[in-house]
Amino acid sequence: MERKLEKYLKFDGHVHSKGISRCSWVDYKQLVDQKKIQGYDGIILTNHCKSEYYPPEMQKDYIKALVYEFDKCYEYAREKGLKVLFGIENTIHKPFSDWLLYGVTEEILLKMPCLYNLDQTQLYDLCNEHGLVLVQAHPLRMQTPYVEAQKLGDTNLMHGLEINCSPYDIDGEKVLNVDRIIFEAKEKGLVVTCGTDYHADNNRFLGGMLLPDYINTSEEFGEYLKSTNQIKLLFKDNTLEIPVSLNKKLKEKMYESC
Repeated sequence: MERKLEKYLKFDGHVHSKGISRCSWVDYKQLVDQKKIQGYDGIILTNHCKSEYYPPEMQKDYIKALVYEFDKCYEYAREKGLKVLFGIENTIHKPFSDWLLYGVTEEILLKMPCLYNLDQTQLYDLCNEHGLVLVQAHPLRMQTPYVEAQKLGDTNLMHGLEINCSPYDIDGEKVLNVDRIIFEAKEKGLVVTCGTDYHADNNRFLGGMLLPDYINTSEEFGEYLKSTNQIKLLFKDNTLEIPVSLNKKLKEKMYESC
C-alpha cells in the first residue's frame, strides 16, 4: 500500500554523541536539545566504528554499545519530540575514507566481520548482501589540523555521496564541491545525502535532508533512499531538489540477496 505523505521533516543525516564517538563534545541529551533548538525534526545518529576504538575481536561488544547509546538517545528524543534513526560511520584504510551505513539494524551488524578492517570493495559487497545503503561521508574533505584530507572513492563501489555541512567542509557560506558531488551522483546514478557531522554546537552552516514524515526507522530510511526519485536537501532556508536515485544495476545488486 502506498504511504500518504503529510509533510517533509528536517533531518540532520550525520551526528555524533560522546558516549561512543570520542571526538564529540556533547552527550546524547545535549545533542537532542541542541538539534531541537536549531529547528530539526530528526537526526540520524551515526557514531564511529574506528580501529583506535576497539580491537577486531570486540566487534560484537562494540556494536552492542553503539545500540545501547542509540536506545538512550531514542528514548530521550521521543520525550522531546525529535525523531532519531540509527546509522553508523565506519572508517577504513584501504583507502583511508569514512562511510555512512544507512538502513542498518543491530541484527545485521552483529553478523558482520570487523568493519574497519575491510577495504572499499569488501564493505560495498557486504552492504549489498544485507541491503544497506553505503554513502561516502564528506568525500572531498580538505586537510585541517584536526582531520585528514579525504578523496572521492571508487564511485562504482558505493551507493551514494554526502554533501557535508561541517566547518571542515565549507568556505564561508558556500558548501565546497557541491556541484561536483551532484555531478558525480547524477553520472553514476547515486543518491545524495546531507548532514553536518555534528560533534558540538559550533556549526557555521546548518543543513540536512527533508524526509517524508512517515519515515520512523532506519530500515524505512534505507528503503526510501533505494526507491525515491528525488532527494530533497536543505541548506539553511533554501531547498535543493536533486532528481537522482540509485540506478538499475545498483538496485539489482542491493535486492538480489534480500
